[in-house]
Amino acid sequence: MASLRIIVRPLALLGVGALLLAGCVPPLPFLPHGGPDLREDDTIEVHLPISGMFGYFGDRTDTIGADTFTTQVSLPEGLVIFEESAPLAEAQRARIETAAEDYLAWEATLSEQEHVPCTDIPSVGIRVTGSMEHGSRVQDCHGDSPLRALTTSVADAREELIGEIALPTDDWILEVAPVPGGPDPEAGGSYRLTLAASRKGMDLLGPDGAVRSLDWEGSAPVLRGINDVLIHEDEIGCSDAAAELTMTRSGDPSLSRTVPICPGQPPEALAEALAGA
Repeated sequence: MASLRIIVRPLALLGVGALLLAGCVPPLPFLPHGGPDLREDDTIEVHLPISGMFGYFGDRTDTIGADTFTTQVSLPEGLVIFEESAPLAEAQRARIETAAEDYLAWEATLSEQEHVPCTDIPSVGIRVTGSMEHGSRVQDCHGDSPLRALTTSVADAREELIGEIALPTDDWILEVAPVPGGPDPEAGGSYRLTLAASRKGMDLLGPDGAVRSLDWEGSAPVLRGINDVLIHEDEIGCSDAAAELTMTRSGDPSLSRTVPICPGQPPEALAEALAGA
């Protein structure tokens, strides 16, 4: 972003030099503004693996364009379970762009070791294309780093523009229940979807009490179905629904949605995916 800035880099470097002479080396050099000015049409991409202590479960990529924000979530093997774009306001773009400029200035000062200062979390991938070409990976270990400021600005925009997303690490209760006075009062059942103990797919506990272990290919239609309901929630509805679907996610953040199951709409597709899994 082209803007007037007070250049305090020399003072910051003098401060770091004083610390070095005193024998006190900060863990990471947090420098102020002074990086490259990005253009308003440069593309900024933030990539984060979805992982835990016991495995890798997929990837989430946020792509920030001139006036669009796109999020894609995929499982291992490249199985896409979510992809949605939304218009990006100028102020939102400016906040992310400024954070990216600060990150670029800071990342350029890091040693190879400082790119991976901790051992138990994945690295965040940052890519910038357009007026410049940049690609880097840094672990997000420090709460006050320019990397954390960038990922926070992106997460805030995602929450506002994209909304809720079902991930493979979630724990879901999915209940299909007949509506009062419906044609089939016995229809429905309750399902629980959790990450499998093998960490190679999802476990689906069905109404019959049996657990079906789904590999990633089998898990994708169910997770994709949940996300389709979340994306199109405002468009769901009909006057002749025979059943309704309640989706409840435990944990933080928790979530609960109840929607009618209408012909040709996402809840019907999800109910069919559950029954056929």
